[in-house]
Amino acid sequence: MLDEHLIQCTRAQRYQVSARPIAVMAKPFSPTTVIAPHSHPRGQLVYSTVGVIRVTTEAGSWTASPLRGVWIPPAVDHETRMIGAVEMRTAYLREDLCDQLPARVSAVEVTPLLRELIIRASMAPFDYDPDSHTGKLIEAIPGEVRATDARPIHLRTPTDPRLLVVCRELEKNPDNSEDLEVWARRAGASSRTLHRLFCAETGISFVRWREHVRIRSAIERLDAGVPLEKVARQVGYSSASAFTAMFRRICGHPPCFRNTR
Repeated sequence: MLDEHLIQCTRAQRYQVSARPIAVMAKPFSPTTVIAPHSHPRGQLVYSTVGVIRVTTEAGSWTASPLRGVWIPPAVDHETRMIGAVEMRTAYLREDLCDQLPARVSAVEVTPLLRELIIRASMAPFDYDPDSHTGKLIEAIPGEVRATDARPIHLRTPTDPRLLVVCRELEKNPDNSEDLEVWARRAGASSRTLHRLFCAETGISFVRWREHVRIRSAIERLDAGVPLEKVARQVGYSSASAFTAMFRRICGHPPCFRNTR
């Protein structure tokens, strides 16, 4: 866990009014912590040296982990959810520095250089000297932020209580392969009604919504270092190849995973 002496300040609001153009916060979070939807006047690069963070906006969900980061432009509402114990490292960039960065929330490849810059910056005093060696390293962070072509996972949460029965169970158990007829009986509606509600409230079919749940769950597990074959089984696929084919069809690329060796 993070040494207490390295935590200079853990109040995100203070970083928004920092005199420094880039302010990096280090903060540990306990499992299942949820930060309700909010926004910042500064841009935010979310990263985790330990654990997985799910960032959700109206556009979809992204994952921050030791493998990747999430870039959030200024004034974008977002919810932050911790998947397991998390050691967050988050950089807040003054608005004028954000013009060179993606205009939308984006997945960011965390190269070894960017990782070391973020970690070094998180150890700096809150009011670090911009002209110091550490200050110059911190200034290099924006130039290393590059969006990947990873697409967000769209999972709009429905409001109909019959759909919520289905959605909550699938999010809890992504390997559940019961068909819509079974879920309809459990939810107290016909399969036709449930299909219509899924399309109306989530914008996609039941089958596609379940695939998206599985992809999001898989990304979080892969980023946490779980082997591909095990992840495939945990999200309802009999083989890694079957899971990879579905992942590529939806996301446009094969699943990425951490090398924990």
